[in-house]
Amino acid sequence: MSEAIVRAICEEFDVKIIKANEFPKPGETRAIATLLAILEKYGEGHLRLVVSTLMETKGNQGLMTAPILWATSDLVEACSEWIEKDLSDWYQAWDKIPLGWITWHCQSLYGIVTVRQAAAGAMYMMLRIYTKNSADREVDFSFLRKTGDVEDNRVLRQVPAETAIEAGKTLLAVKDTLTPREFRAWLRETAGMTRHAADRYMRKAAEGEAPVCTKRTGREMADIGMECLRMRATLPQGEFKPWLREQCSVAVTTANSYMQIARLWGDDERMLEMVQATGLLILAQNKTPASVREKVEALVAKGSFVTREKIEELMKPANTNQHPQLGLAA
Repeated sequence: MSEAIVRAICEEFDVKIIKANEFPKPGETRAIATLLAILEKYGEGHLRLVVSTLMETKGNQGLMTAPILWATSDLVEACSEWIEKDLSDWYQAWDKIPLGWITWHCQSLYGIVTVRQAAAGAMYMMLRIYTKNSADREVDFSFLRKTGDVEDNRVLRQVPAETAIEAGKTLLAVKDTLTPREFRAWLRETAGMTRHAADRYMRKAAEGEAPVCTKRTGREMADIGMECLRMRATLPQGEFKPWLREQCSVAVTTANSYMQIARLWGDDERMLEMVQATGLLILAQNKTPASVREKVEALVAKGSFVTREKIEELMKPANTNQHPQLGLAA
C-alpha cells in the first residue's frame, strides 16, 4: 500500500522510478526506499510537498537522490510555518538557490558529516537569503546576533554575565508558555538562535541563582521544597513554573532539588542539621547512588557532621570504572 502511494505521487509529478543500477536523468529517481521512509515517517502530504518542491522548481529535477530528498524533507519539517504562511514564496526561494552547486560541494564533506546534513544546512541558509519574508520577522536578542557564532562557548564567555543571565531568564519564561515544538519554532523564527545556544543561556540563568541557594540552611531548603510540592499539587497544569518564577524566585532545577530534599528528609531534623547544605543538594540529585545516601545517613546517626567534601569523597567509588589506558570513565 505504501509503495503504491509513493508511485502515485511520483506519477503525479512526472517522476520516473528507475532501477537501482541505472543512473538517474532529470525527472528520474532510484531512491524509492528513501521516498517510502519519508512517507512512513511524515505522511503523504509531507512527501507530496517534498517531491513538488524539487520537481516544480527551477533546475532541481535532476536531484531526486536520497541525500537531497532527505535534506528537503528536513527543511519542509523545519520550515512548516513559512510554508503555511506563503507557499509561493517557498517555491520562489527554491527557484533561486543553486541546489546542484550546493550538492556538488557538500560531497567533499562525505565521511566527516553526512551529505544530508551538510546540504540541509547550506540549503537553509540560502533559502533564508532569498525569501521575501526574511525582513518581515521581528528579531529579539540582537545582542546575541552580534556575537556571531552563538554555537561557540567562547562567545558565551564574551557576553556580560548579567546580560547572559537575563537572556536565559527570558528564554525560560518563554519556554514555560509554549510546547516544546512551539519553543523550537520561536527560537528559530523570533530569537534567531539554535536550541543548543538557548540551552547554554538557560543554564547560565539557573547557575546565576546557585550562590543564593547555597546560603540557605537545610531546614529552609526542605521548607521551600514542601511548599513547592504543595503548590504543584494544587495549581492548575502549566501554572507551577510561572508561580516559581514570580512568587518563589527559584529556578526550576533548584526547586526540583528542594522538593527531593523535602521528600527524603523533610521530617528528619538530624539530616537537615548535620549535613552541609551544599551537600544536601548533591545528595538530592537523581544521579547520586542510593548507597551514598545510606552511608551519609549512617554517619549522621552516629552524630557526625557531614560536609560536601565528605559526600564527594563517598561518591568516588561509584565512578571507578576507568579506561585502563586513558584513565577515563568507560
